[in-house]
Amino acid sequence: MRADLPDGMVHLLFLAFHTITRFTRNAMGTSPTTHAGPLGESTHYQDGYDASLLHPMARSEGRHAVGLDGVQMAGEDQWTAYEFSWLNRRGKPQAAELSFTVPASSSNIIESKSMKLYLNGFSQTQFETPEALLKTLKADLSDGFESDVEPFLAGVTVMPGDRKLPGQCLDDLDIDIDVYQYTPDLLVCEDAAADVELTVHS
Repeated sequence: MRADLPDGMVHLLFLAFHTITRFTRNAMGTSPTTHAGPLGESTHYQDGYDASLLHPMARSEGRHAVGLDGVQMAGEDQWTAYEFSWLNRRGKPQAAELSFTVPASSSNIIESKSMKLYLNGFSQTQFETPEALLKTLKADLSDGFESDVEPFLAGVTVMPGDRKLPGQCLDDLDIDIDVYQYTPDLLVCEDAAADVELTVHS
């Protein structure tokens, strides 16, 4: 501990160190409520949406571990999935940035690996509309956190400064898709009398 710090600051630093040490010891313990879940376990990836993958953990358990029983917390948790994807009604993959906030007053938090596995399941799940997708997310997340959660989707085709990517966006093509494995035979070359220059992005 630095000798040039005021006594009050030294005391605060000691309390912070003591709190972190207590929390670490608890985290290495065997509390099933706070620390059970998929983290550290071998992962089995499923091919579709499954709300049961979410693993809620009571905030009160973690706060009790560091001596914060009864303390009213302020603030919020910001969650962002920068490359969230799902299938539209015609089976075409869609991509967006998914974000939502959770108040510190919520009863639960969601273990992070379970959140990743849950969101990954949407990549092979069809939804009629983006609104139907958001409704499902809102219901599952609000239930897991035991708090009202409002998810938002943002486009991913805009660069910094609100500049759009050059050329045609292949993601905007309104087509049916039912093949999701590596299939090079899908590439078709067309005979052309002249060279054609085309800019596309996805």
